Amino acid sequence: MGQGTLQKASAVSSVLYVAFVAAFIVLASMIPEVLEGESAAEFLPAVDEDQAIAVAAGWTLAIAPLLIALVGLGLAYWLRDTGPVIWIAGLAFVGGGFSILYRAFMWVAMTYELAPAYVEAEGASQEALAVVGDTLATFTLGADMVGAVLIPGVGVPLFSIALRRASAAGPWLLWIGLIAALVGGWLTLLAPLSGTIELLTFVGFIAFIVWMVCVGAILWRAPSPSGAERRAATSSPRG
Repeated sequence: MGQGTLQKASAVSSVLYVAFVAAFIVLASMIPEVLEGESAAEFLPAVDEDQAIAVAAGWTLAIAPLLIALVGLGLAYWLRDTGPVIWIAGLAFVGGGFSILYRAFMWVAMTYELAPAYVEAEGASQEALAVVGDTLATFTLGADMVGAVLIPGVGVPLFSIALRRASAAGPWLLWIGLIAALVGGWLTLLAPLSGTIELLTFVGFIAFIVWMVCVGAILWRAPSPSGAERRAATSSPRG
């Protein structure tokens, strides 16, 4: 795959990632017990009742990691002359993608296996399955936090700084990236402690979505510079 092709593919993937995440949120909102963080005893019957929607949501979410990984690697390759640190940003996107993939697989597994088994079980067996469901939900929450720290928290600010250094974006994108990193990334670690903090992280999530769309537009519209042009854009004059 040539550099120009990878650049265009990353641009398209950036916008598609936003679309798939939005589709997941819409589908998941149809099962409010899941989004509201209810216990397994409440969300497992709801998932079993709306299994088709839950399956669609899970597989929609499973595509997102592939897209975010392509965005990270493509953007890192495009900005590679800004310094080796840029590959940390690319790997952060890939690692965060694995966290999203884990969440998607847990979602699908609970939909196909755990939810029907819980509904059919009785007494102690049902209680045991509820404990399993709560445990998996806790791991899923942990995966969400890891993904938030790696993608918006680490990858986005590093990419934003590199884009600014390469004169590929104005300072406004850097500020959006920093807001996404601090509020939508690192602050996520404190979200379980307060509803107010959780609301603030949503603001950071919106900033991240805006950043992704803007980066997609930048990659799509920017020419594929030669190595010499990129070095000229990113190097500083020596005294």
